[in-house]
Amino acid sequence: MPKTPYNVKEVQTLKSGAPVRLGGLIEKVKKLVTKRENKRMASFVFEDLTAKIEAMVFPESFEKFAGFIHPGSIVFLEGKVDIREETAQILVSEIVPVSEGIKRYTQKVEVTFFPAGTEEQTLKKFQELIAKHPGTTPLHLKLMFTGKRAALVKLNNEYRVAPEEAFIKAAESIFGPSSVTLS
Repeated sequence: MPKTPYNVKEVQTLKSGAPVRLGGLIEKVKKLVTKRENKRMASFVFEDLTAKIEAMVFPESFEKFAGFIHPGSIVFLEGKVDIREETAQILVSEIVPVSEGIKRYTQKVEVTFFPAGTEEQTLKKFQELIAKHPGTTPLHLKLMFTGKRAALVKLNNEYRVAPEEAFIKAAESIFGPSSVTLS
């Protein structure tokens, strides 16, 4: 599995055989059947904000992930680049629904807030929220100060969280919209 996720435009510049992971939208699905063994497979167009690319799902992977292969599905793909006639495509080995991908691929959760004026009760509420959503993802606090200065505080292992939608919404209700960043 690649260390860095790519976007479609970047994938189109990689060499054949390069492992990739990228997120986007499935569209224009074609269900196919192999000639020799009469097994099901699929091809589809995969799109993100940068470009579109053809993706192929062979029978072994198709059996596992067929439920995610339909137009409009927002997913993460893992696979390898295949270059045919100077055109890149993705040979898909795994399809991960976006909700599972967030849990699987998030390496840290960063919560940004202004400590000046933050009440002790607010911090206790946040501490309770952390306790309700234990996980394995490191939690960082980005403390904002006047003059565009900031301090990043990496919390110890006691404060690891699950980067779930419920945690994100609750944290943003405490500290404001867009205060939570996943990376």
